[in-house]
Amino acid sequence: MVRWSTEDEPEARRGEAWEAMLQVSHLPWRLCARPNLDFNASLIMRQFDGYRLIKCACDATRGTRSVNEISSTSGRALSLLHLRRGREAITIADTEIILHAGDLVLWDSERPMTFDVPESLEKLTLMFPHSALTSIFPNAQDYVGRVIAARPGLSTLLTSYLDTLCDQMGTMSNEDLTAAMKPTMDLLATVLTMESRLPRQSLRALSLARVQQYIIKHLADPLLSPSTIAEGNGITVRYLHHLFEDVGSSVSCWIKRLRLERCRDDIRCSVTTGRSITEIAFSWGFNDLSHFSRAFKAQFDVAPRDYRRLALGEAGQAMASSA
Repeated sequence: MVRWSTEDEPEARRGEAWEAMLQVSHLPWRLCARPNLDFNASLIMRQFDGYRLIKCACDATRGTRSVNEISSTSGRALSLLHLRRGREAITIADTEIILHAGDLVLWDSERPMTFDVPESLEKLTLMFPHSALTSIFPNAQDYVGRVIAARPGLSTLLTSYLDTLCDQMGTMSNEDLTAAMKPTMDLLATVLTMESRLPRQSLRALSLARVQQYIIKHLADPLLSPSTIAEGNGITVRYLHHLFEDVGSSVSCWIKRLRLERCRDDIRCSVTTGRSITEIAFSWGFNDLSHFSRAFKAQFDVAPRDYRRLALGEAGQAMASSA
């Protein structure tokens, strides 16, 4: 059990101490501005078997998790935030959401995010391994950043359950707390399903867009495959193939087409960059030059070397025209 308070810190370094404590409790964050000297915050945290239960209160403050903070985080986690008192503005992927007392929201350790606390608040956070939820609810990523408003029903049952866990975490053993996580994940999955405001088709479209963004980000990785994509997005390979039925292409064909388009663009630019066709092909995940050449010709009706000669000719004509 970790117990911490600004009351134990000199006033001059309370902001610095709070930022350091956030690194310990809520993963790396960077405060956008140092809090006032009279800033107050307190925190109680229990860690067990990859989970964290955190109860904290703080005065007005702002912070961010950018690429730098995300890259220094080991392991992927999801966090369920329950705002007990006050207000908080959170921005995830350029979408701002406003939380009020009683609201719940899910956030992802691998997505850039900012928070703005305009007034004193109190909140609970349950942080857990990404797979703890996606193993029973593969579409969990589609619900990140969606507010579950406070109202009678399953969401109230979930918040009451979280409150009880936090109140009892100092008296429960690690084994008991770990055992309590299975029904917690089941209840959370049920709440997310029941609270959905999007039809099934829209949720599938969101899942497809998220997976396509992941593929684009990792396109140059020669080890990119349906299994690594599914694992990276917390879904099954079967569901991944199901998503790509909507675009009329298999996952592998979609990746190959995208890589070939990137190679074509780079071959055109190689007129000025001087990069070889082999270097370009390998930089976009191809590891067999003969296979690349055949695939390129099948896609664009011209061999890579012939395409480069055409690009050289076009460049020469453009230079002559401008002379």
